[in-house]
Amino acid sequence: SLWQAVLTHGPRHCEACDNWAQAARGQELAHSRQRQECLRIAEALREATAEFTARCSLSSGQGPPLAAHTLQADLAELHRVSMGPLEQQLARGAQTAQEIEAMAAQAKVCGLAACRARQHIQRHAEAFRIAVQRFSEISGQMVAWSGVVRPKLTLLQRRRDELQRVVHLKRQVCSLI
Repeated sequence: SLWQAVLTHGPRHCEACDNWAQAARGQELAHSRQRQECLRIAEALREATAEFTARCSLSSGQGPPLAAHTLQADLAELHRVSMGPLEQQLARGAQTAQEIEAMAAQAKVCGLAACRARQHIQRHAEAFRIAVQRFSEISGQMVAWSGVVRPKLTLLQRRRDELQRVVHLKRQVCSLI
């Protein structure tokens, strides 16, 4: 029974554990991708800010209308550089959050399946332990019983011929009467 439980539930348990590990790796990969994208956006913002600062320094020597026009163009570029990736990242973040939720749900289902398989195997292991204990008790009784019965069987074996002769004589006496 225990062996059957292990053979039946063991593969399910392994499959559930593999699925859980795969879901966990998927979550880690999604987080890693998100971190890399955030680092890329931060670097692009740093570069755009540095370029904006440099242009502000250069345009300070120009006349006010030209400096204002340059400043406005630089601010528009900085806005484009910062908002485009940010909006993309927000959209990807929502999608990643859904993927993580799905993977977490899958991991939970796998964890529950693994838990049920462990409980089932534990129940069968306990039943097997009880069966072994009973077998041990009965085998002890059988050994004790055979110690008593063996001498009687040996005696019967030795006296078999005499017993057969007595039975034969008894039949003859019955037939004579």
